[in-house]
Amino acid sequence: MIDSYLDIKYNYAGIVDSKPKFNVFAIIILLYYYGNSSQYERSKQLLINSILEKYDGIAKDKINQHTELVILALDMLACPYIDVTDKMKILAKIGFNAVNDCNSILSFVQTQKYWFSKWTGLNLNNELNAKISQEVYS
Repeated sequence: MIDSYLDIKYNYAGIVDSKPKFNVFAIIILLYYYGNSSQYERSKQLLINSILEKYDGIAKDKINQHTELVILALDMLACPYIDVTDKMKILAKIGFNAVNDCNSILSFVQTQKYWFSKWTGLNLNNELNAKISQEVYS
């Protein structure tokens, strides 16, 4: 199971005891990997909870000074593997609580091709192989 590879530990009742703190790159790669597969639904929800936790402890008026959190928010709002309810939670974490504002933002995000990550039409295996074949990586 991927959770053990990621060093996610559960207690005897199936509740998470410990998990790593994922950076934006790990989050994006894991979301590509999980996709909308029901097999990874529990792992994906754990990842989404980790995303939401990244915003805790930072004042909403200071989030825009954290590049990783801004990039993460924009990519998660555009991600087809995250449902609208979780996108609304992300918006609330960055200071948007009015439903009309959130709906307007989500509508705008949907009109964009992508922000920082290309969520569709990407073959991650081909992309990684292309990078490996570059001289810098040999």
